[in-house]
Amino acid sequence: LPSSVTRINERTFYGCSSLCDIALPDGVTSIGESAFENCSGLTEITLPSSLIVFENNAFSGCRRLMEITLPDKVTSIGDSAFAFCDSLTEIIIPDSVTNIGDSVFAGCINLTEIMIPDSVSSIGVGVFSYCSSLMEITLPDSITSIGGSAFYDCENLTEIMIPDSVMSIGDSAFFYCSSLTEITIPDGITRIGEEAFFCCSSLTRITVPNSVTSIGDSAFFYCSSLTEITLPDSITSIGVWAFSGCSSLKEITLPDSITSVDGSAFFGCSSLREITLPDSVTSIGDSAFSGCSSLTEITLPNGVTSIWAGAFDSCNNLTKINIPDSVTIIGVSAFSGCSSLTEITIPDGVTSIWESTFENCSNLTKINLPDSVTSIGDGAFLGCSNLTEMTIKDGVTSIGREAFEGCSSLRELTLPASVSWIREDAFALCSDMTIYYSGNALDSYINDNSSDWSAQNIIWVKQ
Repeated sequence: LPSSVTRINERTFYGCSSLCDIALPDGVTSIGESAFENCSGLTEITLPSSLIVFENNAFSGCRRLMEITLPDKVTSIGDSAFAFCDSLTEIIIPDSVTNIGDSVFAGCINLTEIMIPDSVSSIGVGVFSYCSSLMEITLPDSITSIGGSAFYDCENLTEIMIPDSVMSIGDSAFFYCSSLTEITIPDGITRIGEEAFFCCSSLTRITVPNSVTSIGDSAFFYCSSLTEITLPDSITSIGVWAFSGCSSLKEITLPDSITSVDGSAFFGCSSLREITLPDSVTSIGDSAFSGCSSLTEITLPNGVTSIWAGAFDSCNNLTKINIPDSVTIIGVSAFSGCSSLTEITIPDGVTSIWESTFENCSNLTKINLPDSVTSIGDGAFLGCSNLTEMTIKDGVTSIGREAFEGCSSLRELTLPASVSWIREDAFALCSDMTIYYSGNALDSYINDNSSDWSAQNIIWVKQ
């Protein structure tokens, strides 16, 4: 190139796949957007000392470029400037650089080491995403923010020191950093973003500082080696799926500032044996503790008003749970599959037993329904094979499909006169059973299904 050239314009050499090497003359100060993008045969380039700016995608897709030295005058590296430079193993960023754009080194799968100078104040969105060979990186004290997906899928990253200067960590910042074993979050952080440590399956320990007020959705999803985490009193919210799949987590204490356990927050925490819920909690979200198969006992605080769908589904070692009088809603499948639960008392404020609420609670022997209950949903007690005693109070008007199917130990049941509607198979597989009823509302139902009652040896007695 002639010495008179001061700028390489946008897309000048775009897609020149046979271009192998090039020397830019002194005097060039900027390389335009996509100037050398997809020059897939380029292995070497000499950059002049006059160069100041790399614009977006400048060398993106230069898959054979193995090494590059940035001149000392460079101040800005544009978005995706070296993205998908598959052969790039090392790059030296001079102290003059103050801005590193988004996704600058995204997909540089052979990049193993990089030094960020003190002049840089932020790590942009996706800067090192898919840098699968990057094992270690040191961030300078000048860094104040780590952008979303900054280290996304850096699967061999084992260690990173986050300086105290960092004030924010973006969503998915360390998503699928599956070799990362330990991390300390600095005191200035106020929020841990959504999916921040998603699938960091080697992470065993994390320290959350007092400055953090919220943990985003799926923040620690499937951190399957995480055994210990301490949550400070400053936290006011824990997002859905926040600790889902943390199968090595054995115990956790929620701070007094938490008012709800959101949906699936601890879903699949199969080693969780103990959890302390503060008095401030008023709601247990959908599937909040579903699949916590090591949980044997839990005490719900007196302020809880709702236990939502699947909250304790498949907690098959749960033997005891107290439901406080403040609870008015117990959702669909809330205790489904709690096969070790032997007895439960439902408080007076509950008006409906929803679908599959106690399905397959096979060791449940006794349950009392309060006067407030008006309906029993489909499959509510399906498969409760050891249920021997059941009290249904006056006020219940309907019994859903398969509500008591497979309750093979229930020999006697009294239905109040208020029951006017029973759906099909409500008492399927309930053999040798006597059902007492009163009033005329069920006469036609009983007569229409007389062959079923005879086959199951179910006797209806009108009082």
